[in-house]
Formats: sequence, C-alpha cells, structure tokens
Amino acid sequence: GNIDFIIEYPSAISNSKIDQNAEQVFSYLIKGANDYNLGHIMCKETPSNIQFIQSINETLSCLYNTEYFSNIFYLEVDEHSQMDFYRYYSEVFNTK
Repeated sequence: GNIDFIIEYPSAISNSKIDQNAEQVFSYLIKGANDYNLGHIMCKETPSNIQFIQSINETLSCLYNTEYFSNIFYLEVDEHSQMDFYRYYSEVFNTK
C-alpha cells in the first residue's frame, strides 16, 4: 500500500524495503528527539525476575567493550549516522 508519511528512525527507513528512488523521500529532524534510543527490559518485580535482570546486566556489562558487540549495532545504523555512532556508543557505555 501507499503511505503519505511515517515517523521513523533513519536506519529503519534505510534498512526497509521502501524504494527510496520511486518518489522523493524527505527527512526532517524532530525537535527534542535523540539520535539514538536505549532499550530497557521491564518485568514484574519478583525475586526470580530480579535475578534474571541482574544476570542480563552482568552479561551485557562484559560485552560493552567488545568490538563484536558494538559492531552488531553499527551494522544497523544508516550510513549517514555511522560517523557519530561510535562516539555515542562510547559515551553511553563508557567504553574506550
């Protein structure tokens, strides 16, 4: 089907099956929007869920400084944002 407009991150459009050459695609910044968003896992606070979240946090903390982990996200960033990605990643995850 056809769409008249969509509010989406640039990487979602770049990685989509939208034929960007079929018609002119315009992109506008949304005032106050961050370049990237962090995701969070939420669940009911129970002893087993607390242990589960702690386990995830420990695992992720070990991965933040690995090239393998950062490259997983880098591959999803649209080409116009790639130069800023590693700077932002290192700020957020306190990497070197």
